[in-house]
Amino acid sequence: MRNRHAREPASPRCRQDQRRGAGAQWLPSLGRSLAAACLALGALLHTEKASARDGGPLIVVLDGSGSMWGTIGDSRKSKLALTREGLAEAIERRDGDRAIGLVTFGARSGGSCRSVDIAVEPGPRRLGAVSDVLARFNPQGRGPVVLGLEAARDLVTTQSSAQFLLIHDGDDNCDGDLCAFANAFAKSHPRVKIHALSLGLKPSDRAGVACLTKATGGRWVEVDDANGVGEGLGQIIANLGGPQPPSARPPAAGDKAAPAPARAGAPAGGAPPVAANGANLQLEAVLKATGTAVPSGVAWHVKAMGESGDDAFERRLEQASAAVKLAPGRYEVALETELKRTTRTIEVKADEPQKVSFALDGGFLDIRSAGRAGDRVPKPIATIETLDRAGGQERVIWSGTLGRTSGLLVPTGRYRVTLADGLARATQTIELNNGEARALALAPPDGHIRVRVAGLDGRQLANATVELAIDDPTAPDGKRLVARSAADNPTFSVAPGTYHVTLDVFGQESTQIVVVPGGETVDARVAIAQMGLTVTSSLGAKGTAEEGDVRYRVWRADALDEPLHVSRAAEPVFYLTPGKYRIESRLGQQNAVIVREFEIGQQRYGKLALRHEAGRVSFKLADDEPLTDSNAFWELRDRNQRLIWRTIAASPVMTLKAGLYTVLVDGAQKSYRAKFAVVPGHDQSVILGEE
Repeated sequence: MRNRHAREPASPRCRQDQRRGAGAQWLPSLGRSLAAACLALGALLHTEKASARDGGPLIVVLDGSGSMWGTIGDSRKSKLALTREGLAEAIERRDGDRAIGLVTFGARSGGSCRSVDIAVEPGPRRLGAVSDVLARFNPQGRGPVVLGLEAARDLVTTQSSAQFLLIHDGDDNCDGDLCAFANAFAKSHPRVKIHALSLGLKPSDRAGVACLTKATGGRWVEVDDANGVGEGLGQIIANLGGPQPPSARPPAAGDKAAPAPARAGAPAGGAPPVAANGANLQLEAVLKATGTAVPSGVAWHVKAMGESGDDAFERRLEQASAAVKLAPGRYEVALETELKRTTRTIEVKADEPQKVSFALDGGFLDIRSAGRAGDRVPKPIATIETLDRAGGQERVIWSGTLGRTSGLLVPTGRYRVTLADGLARATQTIELNNGEARALALAPPDGHIRVRVAGLDGRQLANATVELAIDDPTAPDGKRLVARSAADNPTFSVAPGTYHVTLDVFGQESTQIVVVPGGETVDARVAIAQMGLTVTSSLGAKGTAEEGDVRYRVWRADALDEPLHVSRAAEPVFYLTPGKYRIESRLGQQNAVIVREFEIGQQRYGKLALRHEAGRVSFKLADDEPLTDSNAFWELRDRNQRLIWRTIAASPVMTLKAGLYTVLVDGAQKSYRAKFAVVPGHDQSVILGEE
């Protein structure tokens, strides 16, 4: 699969074959195919180079398991419907020009553990194609998360920059190891980040996602209600990286934004002269009602319409007032803001410099953080909501991190502006008039919790998460989760109050309560006592079981409803807190099962050896009648004639505990039978005679 999707630069041979194909008279269709293939490859490489400047293409890796049709929280909409709506809105609003692709996994019910589909190859202007796929997407299988990530990996080279966004509602349930994949991927693709949006995740499924995002430096958002889906997607996509527009000096609180300074050498009115760089087109944006120049928050896209002397010209300009040199001809000029795109066609004539001014309805809003300087985790996020005249909330029109934009052009109206720095929030309600430029400086009343995780080894750290909760009488257990981090030593920005800091390692928890005064940083040291228990299973007196032949399940002795750990490794290491446990070791699929009770103390590491009094048995017919999966029916019974196993395999191999057995097989023409004894630790072949 990797070779099928790997990207390689177009070689001279490709260009040579393209020219030969175009000129070949004796194979015209092959020539056209080669030319088209090389042109497509060149366009793809050009897209990858352009995408590298803004963090690379966004490849969405979507869960196709049947549970995506389920709901989350109190919503009546499925998780798939919420994802479909939130993804389109987040990308259109915050990063509409980014190259995007779509990989789905597990969508087919038959063989879903091997099901993966590159639904949309990554490229520019593919959001419509992604939306079309999602509109008819029908999840119905299992969840091979690793398989989906491997398919996305094969769409980029080892040196490419890219952003993967995993959207899922559970761990890999097809024996994929997310942590192993994450560690290998981070080494082979150091410039690719894996982000994750987890929908209603079970606590036991968090460890693998933590590995993915932590190893690659990605962002992890976990949501438990419908509103969180759109908000989570918005947070991730708004922070994917990319070029930052130039920012003006922050105005003082309450000041109106100053107009942009005039360009050097420009006259007071009329068409501007040709600039020193030869530019003959000047672009500016103003507020229609007042003529105030828009200082920031806009970008220009200029593209030739195929009738100019430079019909390949296309450029994006990230400044509010821009100048560009163009050959005579017709051009499409688009003014882009966070909320709107306005397009106009212009005619550029030789030796006639001109100014093009876009007069925009609405007002200009500049939001700044007035908090203390310094690094913040996470960075402040601003949200703008429209309000009706009675003050009721209507809808969010924009949300993003400060610094990604220096200002916003918004319609005239009444708004609630919220600045969130972690869990600390500041809110202000404003009335924005037509043509008005307003600056807001908001300072959340914040403090910080600096978490220090102690006493964990590398594997524990890779599977550790820190959760932050506050007291909430309406919550089922009296606490409400407000933040989660997979960092080794995370720092949370919070409002003053009392918090529960919980360290979760392999599904086991340790909690500390901290009180945070306003504006102060409080250290919370959390640790957990766990033994790293190495478990081995042997077949009689022989060595340990082979990988894949054994399955372990571990429960707490007082909680037998759901296993705490499940593993198919030959020698797994289970991290367990002091207490009593039950373990099951199963060799093969028949009756070679051991169940043991054991107790964990305060030691750091320990070993548990389980010896199965069992052996392996294969079978052979006395007259060598050929059997296939369709013409053989096997039945195995113990000495008391209790049924142990049935199969239609042509040549079964069974792992059985020591004892006496009878085996029968019905072939296409004859029936066979044999009695045999299983000796611990022995491999044997049993010959069946005709009945």
